[in-house]
Amino acid sequence: MQEDGTEASKIMGIKDGLRNIRWVTLVKFASMALFGAWSLGFAWVLLAQPAGQKTFSSPDEASRALIRAVQAGNEESLLEIFGTDGKEIISSGDKVEDQKSRDLFAEKFQRMNRLVEEPDGTVRLYVGAENWPMPIPLVNRKDAWYFDTSAGKEEILFRRIGRNEIATIRVLRE
Repeated sequence: MQEDGTEASKIMGIKDGLRNIRWVTLVKFASMALFGAWSLGFAWVLLAQPAGQKTFSSPDEASRALIRAVQAGNEESLLEIFGTDGKEIISSGDKVEDQKSRDLFAEKFQRMNRLVEEPDGTVRLYVGAENWPMPIPLVNRKDAWYFDTSAGKEEILFRRIGRNEIATIRVLRE
């Protein structure tokens, strides 16, 4: 009988040991996963703003710099403002059409513009009497404001998809 008790104690000890090993392994895995997620989040923040992209002390300063560059038709200044990722946004390849778009933007900006803080903490520039929301938001990082060009490119794509869907619906209704 004593052997059974000793054997049972050994088995219970092994089970407890396995439970402890599983728990320790789970805690280690969870810690590594949490650290990995934190590291990726930190890296994302660091990579959010392209190197060399101009920053501003306030959203107002950023919008003034933008309108000056647009009015001057200065693509170099616009690239400084939007970063190298902004090349696709500021230039379609058709210089005449690009200038028309800039002139229209400047006209609407002069007519009316306002900066609005969005619920997610970004600031969006609304332009013209129709309050057209500029697709590229302003974000703040370490007291420096910059245009989040990658978010803007995504928003432009979403708007284009939306226009295409509306056009398709209109065609189907005809």
